[in-house]
Amino acid sequence: MMYKDVFTWTTMISGLAAHGDGYGAMKVFYKMLDSGVLPNEVTFVGVLSACSHSGIIHEGRKWFGRMKSIFNLSPQLEHYGCMIGLLGRAGLLSEAKSLIEKMDTEPDAIIWRSLLSACLAHSDAQLAEVAGKEIIRKEPDDDGVYVLLWNMYASSNRWEEALEMRKKMWNRKVVKQPGCSWIEVDGFVHEFLVEDRTHHLRSEIYVLLEGMAKQLKMDSNISMFDENDPGDFFLDPELFI
Repeated sequence: MMYKDVFTWTTMISGLAAHGDGYGAMKVFYKMLDSGVLPNEVTFVGVLSACSHSGIIHEGRKWFGRMKSIFNLSPQLEHYGCMIGLLGRAGLLSEAKSLIEKMDTEPDAIIWRSLLSACLAHSDAQLAEVAGKEIIRKEPDDDGVYVLLWNMYASSNRWEEALEMRKKMWNRKVVKQPGCSWIEVDGFVHEFLVEDRTHHLRSEIYVLLEGMAKQLKMDSNISMFDENDPGDFFLDPELFI
């Protein structure tokens, strides 16, 4: 290609960033600048995403600042999200929180979730609580955050806060969506939900599970892999047919 415009360069940068090659994305970005093509807002999403996922903190800070100072581009939610992710992964939680407070626009729930994830990864319960409450304020029906905060309070023996969180869930009728799993047997996909008793083979399944539970409670001296006692520990293969 003889001439590459901003869209061509941005596509290459974003593609490399999406596939985890942050350093490759930054090399392309510098080539773009050397060619005289100016980046746009979408270009910087790719650049900051590349820095975020590859942990290139210095470059991320530098180009986030230069968006406005050099290219006169105001950061949008997507750019802030990349920076919060970058700082959060690096454990720079105070800096991430400070950046949120300085945002030109109102941070959305996605921004706060990014901070919350970083807080959980780096065991900052105090800041995680702040982020969690902000998410609830913006999206009060987000059942996952209620459960997460309840677990956090309970694990810290903060039972009053845990009870209060349960009350909020009850008052708002927030229900935790049941876990779901699938298994394919003979080309047919079976779906199972937590506490679901509607499966047409439930009787056989419960018998099998009870048998497994009983065998797991057998004398710990019995070995599953004892070559001198083959098969005694295992369930009857006919049960699986």
